[in-house]
Amino acid sequence: MQISGGRQSSPELIAQPGEKYPVIQSKRSSLEKLFTDTPELINRILILVETVTRLFDEKNIQAIGDTLANTEKITATLADSAEKIDAFLLDASGTAEELRATVRELRGDLAHLMANADATLISARATLDTISDETAALGGDARALIADLRFGALAQQHERRNPGAGGGQPHTVERFHRRRPLRIRPSDYRDAHSGGEPHAHRRWFGKRPDRLPVRQHRRRIQDGMTFAPEKTPARGWRRAAAAALVVAVAFTAGGCTLDGLQTSGGPPPPRLYVLSPKSTFADDLPHVESQLVVELPIASEGLNTHRIALRDSPLTLDFFANARWTEGAPQMVQTLLVESFENTGKIVSVARQGVDLRADYVLKTELREFQAEYVRAGEAPHVWVKLNAKLVRMPARTITASETFEARYAAGGSAVKDIVIAFDDTLNKVLKKSVIWTMGRLR
Repeated sequence: MQISGGRQSSPELIAQPGEKYPVIQSKRSSLEKLFTDTPELINRILILVETVTRLFDEKNIQAIGDTLANTEKITATLADSAEKIDAFLLDASGTAEELRATVRELRGDLAHLMANADATLISARATLDTISDETAALGGDARALIADLRFGALAQQHERRNPGAGGGQPHTVERFHRRRPLRIRPSDYRDAHSGGEPHAHRRWFGKRPDRLPVRQHRRRIQDGMTFAPEKTPARGWRRAAAAALVVAVAFTAGGCTLDGLQTSGGPPPPRLYVLSPKSTFADDLPHVESQLVVELPIASEGLNTHRIALRDSPLTLDFFANARWTEGAPQMVQTLLVESFENTGKIVSVARQGVDLRADYVLKTELREFQAEYVRAGEAPHVWVKLNAKLVRMPARTITASETFEARYAAGGSAVKDIVIAFDDTLNKVLKKSVIWTMGRLR
């Protein structure tokens, strides 16, 4: 028995209710606990030893030995192939990076291809509209020309057959139709009477001599004119006029013009204008060894055209009549950008997109403003050019820098020539800023 010792300051023991004497608390000593718990502890140790003995029998020991031997072989093989494994991992990493760069490049090319397709469709639509308008005007002129040629041919035939009918004022008969112009065909003259009958201008068809033919038109024909179907020249004139019309339409559709040829009543051909690249740069521009590709600028549908844009209010966009650029505005700006970079003489290689050039950088641009603006009524317009540029590092296709360049320039007058000069000055300022900014960021 172990009795815990007290302290001198401890209070005296007092008998509790129901107790005769105070009770001293006691507990088992450590030695008694040891003797009491030892048999159970020994029993557990014996069970553990038996389990370990069964685990490490001869069969399991052999299996563990084989496993360790195989592990040693695998470790030796990996050690011998460490260089090959490192090379394989490096190749796999490079291949994955190239694949990711190729996918990003394909995405960019696809987006640019879609933008080019949209621009081509817009340009084709504008060209077709122009061709349609010019063809319609040319068709009206051709119809009038054919009608004049036909009537002239008939008049010549009448002169040959009636040499004496030219003197004096001839008696005329006026025929009317509702809408159609004069159409005279060889079939109209079949069974025509020859001679000088008073009504030789009437043509009879089939069994109805009491009716005028269907093809009677509003035209004054001299009385006494006779027709012979076997000698009429109308078919030859028709073929010649149709051939002339086809040739004229072909020239119009192909964008060709003949100097001095002007159809009566048709609109005059538009006057073409071209802008110039920037040619003067400072000598302290850095010399660049990188290769640069300039993509086709993105532009809205209103600016992606050959026509020269103007704006007289913030919410409208119009175009100058009879004046056009030699090519679409985005194509022209791309060409002038490439020429401006070449004029610096400080870059190894620069080209437009589509050239077989492995670029280190790609310059992506967006043409946001490219029009003449009338600020106040009665004053000459101001030309506004605004270009956003993004420099992309290849092949990672990461944007390294982005900037927007713009300039305004007042035209010297309201004439189209003065406005084009203002376009040239304004665009030259934007081109110079863009080239200097780009050259300073190429590595």
